[in-house]
Amino acid sequence: MIKLSSCVDVKSILLDELGEFEVALLPDRDRKAFSLSFEGAHPEKFLVASISERAKWVSAIWYRLPVLPLRAGGLTSCSQECNFRRRRKTA
Repeated sequence: MIKLSSCVDVKSILLDELGEFEVALLPDRDRKAFSLSFEGAHPEKFLVASISERAKWVSAIWYRLPVLPLRAGGLTSCSQECNFRRRRKTA
C-alpha cells in the first residue's frame, strides 16, 4: 500500500535512471517508469505499459499531493504547482 499523504513528489523517469538490479527485473524494455518520492525515504519506482498510461498516473497523483510549505533550499514540485495555480486564480 502506498500512502500518498506522505508523498512529496511524483515524476516520470527514464529506464536509464533505474539501477542495474532494477533493469534486470524488467519483463521487457518497452515499459515506462515513474517514481514517487517520500520525505526521508528512497523513491518508489513503478512501471506501466505506455507513455499515455504513465502520464495518467503521474497527473492523477500530482494533483492529489498535499500542499507543502516553502523550504529554504527551494520549492517542492507540489508547492510550485499549487502556488502557480493560486497566482493564476487571483490574477
